[in-house]
Amino acid sequence: MRPAVLLFLLPFCQAGPPDAGSFPGTRAGPDPVPALERAAARYARGGYFFASSDVYRRLAALRPLSPSRCAWQSAVVDNTLATGTKREVVHEIRLLAAIDRTLAVASVAPPAERQACRRALHDRLADLVFIWNKELTRGCTAYSWDKWPLLEQLFHQFLADFPDDPKAPEARAQLARLYELEHR
Repeated sequence: MRPAVLLFLLPFCQAGPPDAGSFPGTRAGPDPVPALERAAARYARGGYFFASSDVYRRLAALRPLSPSRCAWQSAVVDNTLATGTKREVVHEIRLLAAIDRTLAVASVAPPAERQACRRALHDRLADLVFIWNKELTRGCTAYSWDKWPLLEQLFHQFLADFPDDPKAPEARAQLARLYELEHR
């Protein structure tokens, strides 16, 4: 068994009912977050992207207000890019954008964490928008019509979150070109 799983299951396997201080994450027990973060990263390095994403989602459920939530969701986006469909990637990007908006108004979040989350969202969203646009408009478009609404959603997400970005005019032009191709 993996060390993180053993760490989590240990209090439940002891003889007799555990006392309140022996559950992971309490003062008497070790904090499971570092072990789970290491396990998730190890899964991703090993190519087990679904398992890695599952651990990151469990971390988010365990600590929904953690400042690391953006980093965990960024890792899920990266895992989904490696193994998921375009629809799943769009869903995960939207979750990252929601976390970014929440973090932007959180008074307890340090400015460095806010900026790091904003940059992570920007980089992933910009890459997706411009790469997918090339993929869907320069290849055989007949095979990609069903993906165009997803690309359109990403364009709108990028322009809503980063309207003053230096690439925003290019994104607007590409979105207009997408509409033009769609209506031919």
